[in-house]
Amino acid sequence: MRQDFRVICMDVSMPGMDGMETTRKLREMPCRSSSAKVVAMTGHAFEEDRKHCFEAGMDDFLTKPFSVEDLRDVMAKHAA
Repeated sequence: MRQDFRVICMDVSMPGMDGMETTRKLREMPCRSSSAKVVAMTGHAFEEDRKHCFEAGMDDFLTKPFSVEDLRDVMAKHAA
């Protein structure tokens, strides 16, 4: 079964291919999920980290640890 996504929670620090590279590749794909909102989830909290995530094509940014309310707010913002 094929599934399209509206919001993708992307861990920035993954082994093999990091979240920024994964997001760049996703944005290049010819599918509806390539336009999904990508939310960076990371422990890297500096403004430069945020900038790099947005440059990679991410749409929002959550710093770990985050609360359930923070996640709920981001999901509501982008899944509507």
